[in-house]
Amino acid sequence: TVLFVFKYARIATVRDTLNGKTYHSKVERSLVQRAILQKKGEGIHIFRLQGYLFFGTSNGVLGRVREILEDQSHRERYIVLDFHRVHSLDSSAVSSFVRMRQLADQYDIHLVLTQVSKPIRHQMELGGFVGDQRVQFFPSLDFGMEWCESMLLMHSEESTEFFPADIESQLKRTFPDPQQ
Repeated sequence: TVLFVFKYARIATVRDTLNGKTYHSKVERSLVQRAILQKKGEGIHIFRLQGYLFFGTSNGVLGRVREILEDQSHRERYIVLDFHRVHSLDSSAVSSFVRMRQLADQYDIHLVLTQVSKPIRHQMELGGFVGDQRVQFFPSLDFGMEWCESMLLMHSEESTEFFPADIESQLKRTFPDPQQ
């Protein structure tokens, strides 16, 4: 058991980290929306996880999330945890996610979990980590990012200030010269 802990604790659980400024969903966005996401995309922080999550590795993820939230230079709104390459986790890892949920309340952010397998999600639910207003589950990283981007845009006054309200104005914007 000690050898197992030592061996797996050395493996990086966080494969890489990205933010919404450098990584986007595949949704087609207007120029105005893309500019807003470029400006505010750092409010989405992505952790692509891998391997087996247990006490030693999940506490490391929790620590990194805490550091990001305590850093006052950026205003995080969404922490995305991609489970695409996570094989399994133990109950102590679930406890770390429960503590992460408490940080979400404390810092007024959302946790977005993507590609969580059914067995892992079931284990999380048994441990008290469930989806709610602060915790969202999505079938893929792309769907999770789409939701985060849409939420950022929805809360940004800039995202709607250039959109005409009526259909005639929208058609004129899309087709400025109908004769062509």
